[in-house]
Order: sequence, then structure tokens, then C-alpha cells
Amino acid sequence: AIVEGTEILTTKKLAKFALGTYVISNIIGLLLYPILGALIHIAGYKSMTLLVILVIVWVIQYPSVNQIGDQAVEMALPHWIPTF
Repeated sequence: AIVEGTEILTTKKLAKFALGTYVISNIIGLLLYPILGALIHIAGYKSMTLLVILVIVWVIQYPSVNQIGDQAVEMALPHWIPTF
């Protein structure tokens, strides 16, 4: 039974969601890593604060955002759809 106000998951919706998360992940990486790299290597800022910022960006960009996309792709495979 479909609950009112909910959507049916489809392979297309999951694939579209995965693509969106990969785009966000890539934009974060393309914008922030060069800036941080320039600050560290060119400008010579080597501090614990900058290291913490780099770690926070990495934790958000790769393990969080990118893995959400990976899981959406995996769930979009036909054998998962009937379990929802």
C-alpha cells in the first residue's frame, strides 16, 4: 500500500539522485582542494587550523557525499527495487 504523501522509488529517480550527489561532490572538490593546496604550498600557510579545515572538507566531500551517490547507484540496480 502506498502511504499518502510518499513517492515510489524508481531506478530512474535513484540514478538521478546519485548523479546529483556526484555533481555536488565534484564541485566541492574542484573548488576547495585547489584553494587549500594554494594556501598550503604557494602561500606557505602550514597550521593546525588549515589541516583541520582540509580534513573537514575531505570528510564531507568524499566519505559523505560521494558514498551517498555510490549507495544510490547500488540501490538503483534492479534487484533492490522490489525490496522497497
